[in-house]
Formats: sequence, structure tokens, C-alpha cells
Amino acid sequence: MAVEMYFKVCDFETPAMIEGKEYHKQWEEEIQKNKRLPLVFGGEKLVDPKPEIKLFYNLNDWLDLVGIIDCYDQKTIHEFKTGVTTSQSYANGMQIGVYALLLKLHGYQVNQGVVHRYNQHMQKADASYVWITKDYMNKALDWVETYSSEMHNYLEANDLYKKLN
Repeated sequence: MAVEMYFKVCDFETPAMIEGKEYHKQWEEEIQKNKRLPLVFGGEKLVDPKPEIKLFYNLNDWLDLVGIIDCYDQKTIHEFKTGVTTSQSYANGMQIGVYALLLKLHGYQVNQGVVHRYNQHMQKADASYVWITKDYMNKALDWVETYSSEMHNYLEANDLYKKLN
């Protein structure tokens, strides 16, 4: 199913994914209207927020890097999550690094990322910070190139590009 989703042959959404999208839409509207983080995350005033930025960058002839940054403001990436997984768990992943890389490739300055997580079941929020360094950016690029090349090689070796296009 993952391959079909990659080629946009089918859609798959769990109830949790649908609920997360609903929260994201609500938070995007709240940011645009109030120029503040959503109240559930403290309502901090933002200067020039850019919610839901979709960016595309062609890294090479077989790899397009695409991402939707939940909110960018004043050199900070704000990433919103819902559910029981802690913000620290997400911060330990590579999503903020990949988004920072994508923003920098488009000329934005990025100093930090903040993963804001709202556990709607407990009605509690937490946040974790990620500092963007040169080493972290290199690690993110290496991560993208390593895993995407493995996926690309698998798709080619199994003729999946031909079968699903």
C-alpha cells in the first residue's frame, strides 16, 4: 500500500490522521486570524507567521524534496502534532531537520524548531526544542539522501516505476 500511496494511486487515512488534519486546519485559521500560536500551545504572539508553507526542491535528477511546514516565523519552525506520542519523541526524529534543510534551500534562515504536541485525549500540551546547527543540517541531508536512494533503488529494481505509472 505504501508504494501505491507514493504514486498517488490510492489514499489511506486512519481516523487519527483525519482528526490530526482537522486540528491542523483549526490551528492554521487561528494563526492567520490572531498572529499567535494556537491557544492550546500557549498563544505566544508571532511576528510574521507563515502557516502551512508547501515547499518543493529538486535535489537531483531523481529526487524531489517536498514538505509542508506547519508554521514558520522569525527563524523558527513550529511543527504541530496530536496524539499520545510526546513532543520529545518527534523532536528526536529527522522531520525538523528535513524542514530546516528545505527552508534553507529556499533562502529562509532557520535557528530552531519547536515541536508542539497536543494530546487531545488528556487535553494536555507539551513542546520540545531543536536547535538547528550546521552538523544537524548535514545529518538531515545525509538522512534524506540515504533513505531516498534506498527507496529509489528498490523501486527501480522491482520495475515499480513502470508498473504504477
